[in-house]
Amino acid sequence: MTFCPAFRKIEAARKSYEVERFHTEFTFRKQNLGWHSANAVIILETCFPNCTKEQILACLIHDCGEYLSGDVPAPAKWLFPGIKEACDSLQKHWEDEYDFLLPELTEQELEEIKFADNMELLFFCFEEYKLGNRKMRLLFEKVCSIIVDTKQRDLSEIGHDLFNDIRIHFNRWDDQWK
Repeated sequence: MTFCPAFRKIEAARKSYEVERFHTEFTFRKQNLGWHSANAVIILETCFPNCTKEQILACLIHDCGEYLSGDVPAPAKWLFPGIKEACDSLQKHWEDEYDFLLPELTEQELEEIKFADNMELLFFCFEEYKLGNRKMRLLFEKVCSIIVDTKQRDLSEIGHDLFNDIRIHFNRWDDQWK
């Protein structure tokens, strides 16, 4: 049976949102791409109230290519740049296959999306840490370093404050358990 392009597009996004994240790590709660992407959009819009419709769409589908590969853990992408390039190619293929024709985003717009993506990861790490998953401290610290090193926290005043607050709350929570 042949479906119209709109049906295929919507179905592809919905299936992609079911991809499980952190499948190689112990977590108390499971997270899928849909949950991650929706939370990243909330962070994007909160920190950058003038973000564009195109940025929001790009943020919503930024990991949907993982429907083709599964979630590839960030440490693998950090250690082996070729894996990241392959994942980026899969993402582009997915966008083309399902007619997600995004206009070129500026470097600033892309950095804002990366910040929202990273902040969403920090929130997930913090929530897991509060549940007792102490392994999340290392990932939390690694992502904090990335945000600082790339100056993402300085993209907006709201983002800067949000980043500082989550680090303060994480450390306060950690101090309670020492």
